[in-house]
Amino acid sequence: MDTRNDQKETPMRHLRRIGYALGAALALGLIPATAHAATPVHVKEAEQSKCLDIRTEDDIFVPGARLQRFTCHSVNEQQWEILPLAGDAFLLRNPLTRMCVAAESAGFGAQVVERACGESDPAVRWFTLGGVPFVKGSGFNQIRSALASGSCLDTLDTFVKIFPCSPGLTNKAQLWAAV
Repeated sequence: MDTRNDQKETPMRHLRRIGYALGAALALGLIPATAHAATPVHVKEAEQSKCLDIRTEDDIFVPGARLQRFTCHSVNEQQWEILPLAGDAFLLRNPLTRMCVAAESAGFGAQVVERACGESDPAVRWFTLGGVPFVKGSGFNQIRSALASGSCLDTLDTFVKIFPCSPGLTNKAQLWAAV
């Protein structure tokens, strides 16, 4: 007599069932691409060779924490996952806070902050000049805002903001690389 059906659902069995269900959902493409973890990278700017950094004085776990350029270190505040979206768009998400790089508004010189990720939110969607993929080792390129047409990730003193994109690849404060 098979008594397996008579056994109670143990916590381990329950977790195993959930794992199988999640695996099947991933295989069938039912879970969006942003659910997959990407390998974290540093995002380095060309002007001073500093990294995109969440300002710790603003509390990195609070939406609206400002982003700055800061000397590159192996710290969580400088780790970014590049999450590809449809077309040439991508998100830059911090693996610790699970928040994304976002333009605070479409205005000239708007502050760049971290906030909740949403694939349909143009404030957190970015793309590069000419549709060149933004991946580790792809070199320096402009990171353009989907919120503010014609605006790029830029630096002004310490803080990261968005300003009108310079033609071509001439303004080093607007050139970023995944390293």
